[in-house]
Amino acid sequence: MDFRHRLRETSARVPWWLKLACKLVLSRLPVAHRHWKRLGLFEHGRMEQPQYARQVWARHQRARVHSLGGSQRALLELGPGEGGCTFGLALAAGYEDIVLVDVQPFFERERFLTVQALRACGASLEPDLARSRVRYLTRGLASLGQLRDRSMDLVFSHTVLQHVRLAEFDRTLAQLFRITRPGGVGSHRIDFRDMLGGSVNNLRIPSRLWEQDWFAGAGFYTNRLRLSQVLGRFRGAGFELVDIAIERFQTVPEAASRRCREFAGVTPEDLMIRACDLVVRRPA
Repeated sequence: MDFRHRLRETSARVPWWLKLACKLVLSRLPVAHRHWKRLGLFEHGRMEQPQYARQVWARHQRARVHSLGGSQRALLELGPGEGGCTFGLALAAGYEDIVLVDVQPFFERERFLTVQALRACGASLEPDLARSRVRYLTRGLASLGQLRDRSMDLVFSHTVLQHVRLAEFDRTLAQLFRITRPGGVGSHRIDFRDMLGGSVNNLRIPSRLWEQDWFAGAGFYTNRLRLSQVLGRFRGAGFELVDIAIERFQTVPEAASRRCREFAGVTPEDLMIRACDLVVRRPA
């Protein structure tokens, strides 16, 4: 058992409030992200692992085939995190224009554009040709604003939308709608649990504290939107719902009984939802 695995097992036994306090302290230290990653801390997904990336890719491709068929020329991944395996997987699937958008440069693009890395994902293109088809933009909402109208056939994200800052959520959906071609599809895996204990402990903290930059930047931020709110905002942006698969807790989490007043109106049905796979489409 390696160190990072032992650390995860230990972390699972730590109370949520202690995790929150530790992350608040550690996030203020002047330590580069790559050093935290070696310790298994402040990770941004596992998309640098080919096997995991292939599973994620297959999930969103199934959504595309089921909902779209036809064109698969241009693709956007929102929030690729620390892995660029999407490069090779999308190239192998025949996409000609691949855009990855994140809020920071969490990985080195060139490391995933070598012959060896591309072949590991099933792409036989030479790196120079792959480079001409791949863009990696790292300014978040501003990067989305640089993309052409109606230019993407598929937009997908994997446990990313819950991390989009609340103040930017509607603008992000508006940009995704703008860049999706008529008939194009969005496939999104959304995790509604807190990033502290796999429950809804994040609902205990008032927004006046939770939305502070120094608090939100400590590695556990979620916008705390529930599924009904997310669906309403997608519809408000212009998307139509194509399909949804919902995962639920067995019972309403105990932490929900201690949620702060501003979340008192959240229904038991919304509190029961732990994650969903959402497929939307821009009307043709």
